[in-house]
Amino acid sequence: MAQTRFYSSTARKTTLVSGINSTDTSITVALASGYPTSYPFTVIIDKDTVDEELVECTNVSGTILTITRGVDSTTAVAHSAGAQVEHGFSGRDFRESRQHEDSTNSVHGIAISSNVVGETETQTLTNKTITSATLGGDLAAGTNKITGLGDPVSSQDAATKNYTDTSATSQVAQATTQATNAATSATAAATSATAASTSETNAATSATTASTAATNAGTSETNAVTSASNASTSETNAAASATAAATSATNAATSATNAGTSETNAGTSATGAAASSVSAANSAAAAAASLDSFDDRYLGSKSSAPTVDNDGDALVSGALFYLNTGTSEQIGMYVYDGSGWIKASAAATASITTYEYTATGSQTAFTGNDRNGVSLTFTGSLLQVFLNGVLLSPGNDYTTSTNTVTLASGATAGDEVLVVAFASFSVANTYTQAQANALFATQSELASAGFSPILLMGA
Repeated sequence: MAQTRFYSSTARKTTLVSGINSTDTSITVALASGYPTSYPFTVIIDKDTVDEELVECTNVSGTILTITRGVDSTTAVAHSAGAQVEHGFSGRDFRESRQHEDSTNSVHGIAISSNVVGETETQTLTNKTITSATLGGDLAAGTNKITGLGDPVSSQDAATKNYTDTSATSQVAQATTQATNAATSATAAATSATAASTSETNAATSATTASTAATNAGTSETNAVTSASNASTSETNAAASATAAATSATNAATSATNAGTSETNAGTSATGAAASSVSAANSAAAAAASLDSFDDRYLGSKSSAPTVDNDGDALVSGALFYLNTGTSEQIGMYVYDGSGWIKASAAATASITTYEYTATGSQTAFTGNDRNGVSLTFTGSLLQVFLNGVLLSPGNDYTTSTNTVTLASGATAGDEVLVVAFASFSVANTYTQAQANALFATQSELASAGFSPILLMGA
C-alpha cells in the first residue's frame, strides 16, 4: 500500500538558521510558513547542488522541523547556515502512483494481499457480506452450509435447523402436557369416588357415636350423685383441718418466741466476737511492731554494707548485718555506731584490713572493689593511705567520705594506692588498773605463802 504524504502549494522557501551535521534530526529555519498541517511531508535542503538532500518532516514546532534524514536514495550530509530549504516532492511520489495503477491488491484501502473483485472473471470470494442481493439462478451449495439465517416469517422462507428442532420440541411438549392433564383428570375422578364412599362410612360412624353419647349421659347422672356424697365428706374433713390449723398457729407463736431468744443470744455472741476481733487485731499489730523493730535492728545477710534499713529508713545505732562476701577477714558480723559500720569483735579476730588499688590516669577517688574484688569499708578516720609506699597526710593529701578516699591530686596511671582500715573495738570486758591490782598478789604476800619471786619469773 502506498505511503501517505502531504503537500502544500503555499509553502515559502527559507534558509537554515544554523548549520547541521549528518546525524542531526531537527533543523531551525528562518521562516516556517505555509507548510502542510499533517505529516509527513518532503523538504529539500541545498536543492540542485552537490549537497542536495531529501528529508521527511514529521513535526513542526515554531521554526523547528523534526526530520528523517537522507530519504528517497539521497545521503545525509552536513549543511551550512544559510543553506536553501524548501517544501517539494521527489521521484518516489511518481513511482508510487505508477505502482498503484498497476497493482491488483493492497490498493484503495484493500488489505495487503487482497484483490480487486472483477465483474466477469472467475474468482473465489471470502469474508464478503452481501446485503439485499437477489440471485439470478439456483444456489448450489454442494456440501457446504448456509449459516447465520434468521427465523422464517413468510411461508417460502428457509428454516434453520434450530427453528425446526424448536418447533418440533414445542409440539411434543404440548402433546405431553395434554396427556398429563388427561391422566390428572382421571385421578381426580377416582379420588371423588373414594371421598363419596368415605362420607357414607362417616355417616354410619356418627350414628354409632350418638348412641354412645346417650349411654354416657346416664353414667354422668350416676356420677353426680356420687359427687354430692363426696362433698359432704369433704366438709367434715375441712372442720378437722381448721382445728389442726389452730394448733399450728399456737406452735408458730412458740417458735417465734424461741427465735427472739436466739436472736438476743446471737447479738451477745456477735459483741463477744467483735471484742475478740479487736484483741486479735491489737495482738497482730503488736507482733508486727515487734517484727519491724527487730527487722530495723538485724538487717540480715548482705553482700555489701547497707546505707538504709530494710524499710528504706535511716540506719539506727546498734543495727547489725552479716557481710557474706569478701576476704575471710572481711566476712562476718558488723554493727552500726551511728556514723559507720564496724566489725563486731566477737565475730572475727581481724582488726586491720588492707585494700589495694592500681590507679588509672589522673584518678582521684578510690572506692568500691579493689583489684582483689574486696569492697572498701572503713569507719570515720580509722585508716591510713599510702601512695607508692609513701604515707599520705589526711586533710592535706587526701579527704574521706562514706567508704571513699579522694586524693588532693590525681594519681598517675599505674600508681599503687593502699588503704589500711582499722576496726574499732570495745573495752567493756577489760579491767582498770585498780581492778587489776586488786586481783594481783603482792611479793610479800607470795613470800609469806612460800612462793619465790624468782621461781615465779621462770628463773
